[in-house]
Amino acid sequence: MTPPDRTAGLLVAAPHRPSALRHGSSTSQLVDAARLAAPAAMAAAFAFVYAGCALLLSHPAAASGTEGYGYVGSTSLHGLLRWDGAWYARIAQDGYQATAGRYQPFAFFPLFPALASGLHWALPFLSIPAAGIAVNVMAVVAAAVLVDRSLPAWRLSHRLLLIAALLAMPSAFFDVAFYSEGLFLFASALVVWSVAKPSRLTWAPLGVVLGSLDRPLGFLLVILVLAALRRREQTARQRLTIAAASLLGAIAVPVLYWRLAGNPIAFVTAQGGWTSLHTLGLGDSLRWLLVQLNPWSATNPVVSFGYWEALVLAVPVLLYVRRHRPDVALYGAFAAAGGFLLGGVGTQSRYLAALVPLWIAALIALHRGSQRRWIAVAMVVSVTGLACNLWLISRFAAGVWAG
Repeated sequence: MTPPDRTAGLLVAAPHRPSALRHGSSTSQLVDAARLAAPAAMAAAFAFVYAGCALLLSHPAAASGTEGYGYVGSTSLHGLLRWDGAWYARIAQDGYQATAGRYQPFAFFPLFPALASGLHWALPFLSIPAAGIAVNVMAVVAAAVLVDRSLPAWRLSHRLLLIAALLAMPSAFFDVAFYSEGLFLFASALVVWSVAKPSRLTWAPLGVVLGSLDRPLGFLLVILVLAALRRREQTARQRLTIAAASLLGAIAVPVLYWRLAGNPIAFVTAQGGWTSLHTLGLGDSLRWLLVQLNPWSATNPVVSFGYWEALVLAVPVLLYVRRHRPDVALYGAFAAAGGFLLGGVGTQSRYLAALVPLWIAALIALHRGSQRRWIAVAMVVSVTGLACNLWLISRFAAGVWAG
């Protein structure tokens, strides 16, 4: 086997070259098929556990009609539609309609509710909540397969362990809730898969466009594409085409808002209704931050958890990845800072879970060293992260703030 090329993408390794005899064996073909199905099965298992726990623990602590209760329509999936799930469901059902008060639907990007509504239209027996959950489960499974295919030279067990660590990141359960996180996981995985091999780079703009239509900070994925273009031998026309195509999503969103709300930056003004840095002011926000950093004085354990996750995990990982992949670290820094500004002082862990390329790059860089150490770290991340997710699900399903 030729040695891996560590200079392109997150990691490009030459795939194993099976012999003709191996191709001729039906048993080997079945084994190959099982290896391809394993990442999908792993992702489906995580989705089943997260969704199942949310539905089992969906006895609401919040009153119907309150923000925490979420979606108030008729469904058996309430445990997956708490908090912002109600907004996504409303957009999927009725489109973007301005409401009275400071909260406006334009703070939520269109891709996820559009796909949920589209699947419901194509398969009317699926309610909009069920259609949205199905969209996210499919997105999670597809993302796992893309991550697996980005590392063909790794052992299957190592690839599966990386996927487990990724899907167990604290707050990763939002990937299967009625939220936009699942599609963003897929968009990020598509970019990672695309930049990992020169022949796939033309797929990268699709990932950036999907991310841009799904979340406010999705356009930052273009950083990874531009870095890949610098490393590749491309003509000026090819580079310009790929770069321009990557920006289509960022252009489409303000055009859509201009048509729907008469304001191309309706998202910015709508987001101000949620952002605590805007509603509290800088001084009160800083005081709130200091209170939440102290576990003994924190008024909300999830907020405190999110800050400590950022300090203990995200910041060291950023510094570590910067030594190996400066472009991924740059993406992670901008995305983390943007998440703080948009989500404010009360939402951190959910934004950190969305830094998919950063977590993948960190695990890949660590994999280059001691295999035993890597396995130990990945297993600790998986087990600890799964426990954190189960704790967060118990709160979210009951309508209690879960970040």
